[in-house]
Amino acid sequence: MRVPRRIAIALVAVAVAVAIGAALARSTPGWWRPPAPGSTEADERARALEQGLVAEFTRIRADGEPWAIRVRGDDANAWLALRLPQWLEHDRELPWPKGVERVQAHFTAPDRLTMGVERDGSIWSATMRVRIADGRLTLEPSSGGVGRLWVPWSIASTDERGALGIATFVPELARPVDAMLPLPDGRRVQLLDFEFDAGEARLRFETLPREPAPPREPAPPR
Repeated sequence: MRVPRRIAIALVAVAVAVAIGAALARSTPGWWRPPAPGSTEADERARALEQGLVAEFTRIRADGEPWAIRVRGDDANAWLALRLPQWLEHDRELPWPKGVERVQAHFTAPDRLTMGVERDGSIWSATMRVRIADGRLTLEPSSGGVGRLWVPWSIASTDERGALGIATFVPELARPVDAMLPLPDGRRVQLLDFEFDAGEARLRFETLPREPAPPREPAPPR
């Protein structure tokens, strides 16, 4: 029985598309460039970034005075690849999805951030729009990908069961969170604004004073 020419062409086209998609899914995105294990230069950059951030966040500042930092993408990725695993090893309470080996970030647009993870031998990524509103930080997924294969988020799924859903990797990132970091001395650092551009992140903060302690209730008479 001969297959009609149109059906044969359609089957060949589908086969070619599947083969191309599979090849793209197995390939590595151009922006995925984690430092080599044991790289002294990358380790020094990761440690310098960590120490610099700690110094900036804990510096004594005048109340209500905004301040800003600039983080290069290469330095952030060196920290994600080399220092983050060490933090996770010492603090088991930090969230870390099973099967994820490495994490990298890519700053794509003023309000767009792509997070990628190496999972089961493939690079899975999610591009998100970052927003700050009413003191809350929200990550709105816009697209995803496996390797170099781009997947619209409407196909990739936006719920926690979706293969590319950000909640699959880190559930905490799928919900709005307070854009505020408490400091050990009781002060708080509020994220006011941000911008991603040319492979770096520019972040603006404000250090808030300690919250006043609640008044003590009078002791009952004896």
